[in-house]
Amino acid sequence: MEITHSYAASPKQLFEVLTSLEFLEERGRRYGGVGEPSVSKEDGTVIVTATRQIPVDKVPRMARHYLGDGRLTQTDRWGALHDESVKATLSIDPGKMPVQVSGDHEIRATPEGCQHITKVDVKVKVPLVGGAIAGPVSSQLEKLLTAEMRFAETWLAR
Repeated sequence: MEITHSYAASPKQLFEVLTSLEFLEERGRRYGGVGEPSVSKEDGTVIVTATRQIPVDKVPRMARHYLGDGRLTQTDRWGALHDESVKATLSIDPGKMPVQVSGDHEIRATPEGCQHITKVDVKVKVPLVGGAIAGPVSSQLEKLLTAEMRFAETWLAR
């Protein structure tokens, strides 16, 4: 899946928001965050970690057994801002869920401000019912990421 959102802000401004603990805490309160997010730096990389609760009740009943408590921990590893763009890898620790989620972010300058492009790949490791899990998990993840991008836009406009 690929999600793109445009902002009337520079890549640097959006990057600063997406790596701000204040923003991440509020995003968590609004969109299923569990516990406190964290932001750390390691060798020029900004590491953002947040645990989320996905709505297990939105997944078909036969697949719920595989989802455990529905908690996922997302880690974004942002590189340095270069030439009005910045990239990050995205990984999700699915806990006991038999899924693998990975992807990347890119923020790049546009004439109007910037675009945030997120690409995510969801793989399910369960024969026969994998599709019943992958579809709803991907759908919920896409809705969540889209809502969070809109929230970042609102945050930037404050």
